[in-house]
Amino acid sequence: MKNKLSLRGRLFGGFFLITLISTLAFACAAIYLAQRTVQQDIDIRLNTATQAVTGLVDKEYWNIHHQPNAVAEDQYLTQLRKLRRYTDSVGLAYLYVMQVVDGKVYMVLDSATEEEVQANDYSHYFELYPDASDFVLQAERSRQPQIDEYTDRWGTFRSLFLPVQIGDQRFVIGSDITTESIDLVLREHIKLYVL
Repeated sequence: MKNKLSLRGRLFGGFFLITLISTLAFACAAIYLAQRTVQQDIDIRLNTATQAVTGLVDKEYWNIHHQPNAVAEDQYLTQLRKLRRYTDSVGLAYLYVMQVVDGKVYMVLDSATEEEVQANDYSHYFELYPDASDFVLQAERSRQPQIDEYTDRWGTFRSLFLPVQIGDQRFVIGSDITTESIDLVLREHIKLYVL
């Protein structure tokens, strides 16, 4: 009788252990799959929005030989607000255009919020961008899109940097989504997978 209980106990313990391991493996796989799905969706969204920027900004703006003082503040703010409306419509944090000159990154166009503009807390035309991700320079050098997660004075983001050439000028277009936004979407996906 003792051996039967002991055998039953072992069988139950083994079954319980296998069930626990299987459940943990499923949960880990679900979390991994959710992370990959969310990350791929976000990267597609960043890429699509970034590629649209060349068509959103006025052609005359692209044709300016960009350098300090080449664009009046009112012209810059008009383009900034147009880019901000699009940025809001696609649910991103920021879209912006940069140029690399002598290994330094300069802001050619920003999509700051109206609050940032009113507080004068935005990147002005051809302002040095010292917090730029190293991947901006990598995108400029390689002529290939780059993705990075980094922090600057405006927050922590997952960003795409797309090098483009318009006429004889080279630009890097950036798009940002906050990592906080990604975490919210990821939590919702994990709930769907686990439930």
